[in-house]
Amino acid sequence: MSALPRVVEATRERVSREFDSLGPEVCVAQISAEMTRNNPELLDMARRCARDVTPAGGDPARIMIGFVMFYRLLLAQWEAVQGAEAEGRAARSGDDGDGTAGSGSRFGGAPWDAPDGPWLNPLPCVTPEVREALVQQIDDQGAEVFTVAALEEIDFHNPQLLNMAHGFAMRHGDYIGIMQGFGLLYMALSLQADADRESMQ
Repeated sequence: MSALPRVVEATRERVSREFDSLGPEVCVAQISAEMTRNNPELLDMARRCARDVTPAGGDPARIMIGFVMFYRLLLAQWEAVQGAEAEGRAARSGDDGDGTAGSGSRFGGAPWDAPDGPWLNPLPCVTPEVREALVQQIDDQGAEVFTVAALEEIDFHNPQLLNMAHGFAMRHGDYIGIMQGFGLLYMALSLQADADRESMQ
């Protein structure tokens, strides 16, 4: 079973509204800043992938929209689960709460808007060691075999996430290259989650 949040359709729709409301440029800037603080290795991987699949003279920022949305979906799903649990606790205790639990996000839909100060990112923080292990795995298997396996993994554990990736990649030129990027990011987080779990045992 994957340790990463399983994105549901309602979360996907909510994040899409976030990007429409704030604008993709703002979202890329804010989520990239969050990743700089909490997942710099993963952010560097995303930026490299974006540059690799951008045609000469193109703007990698257009591809980064998809990669940061992918990351944001996982964060937003965690928020939704936490919100539902908080709402359940409030209902059991008879506490009406502050009205945020039912929204599925304690931050009003954006992790960078946390009203109560610094917030611990719940997603695995990819380390250089895991990144190197992933690169070695790709070298051993070959990029095509790795990508197929990674996308099958996402499809099995996180089909809504794969639907988002597929829809985004279909709107851009290098479909295979972009899907390879999504697979790489997901497997980096998944491998790091496994490593973190083993270290706690």
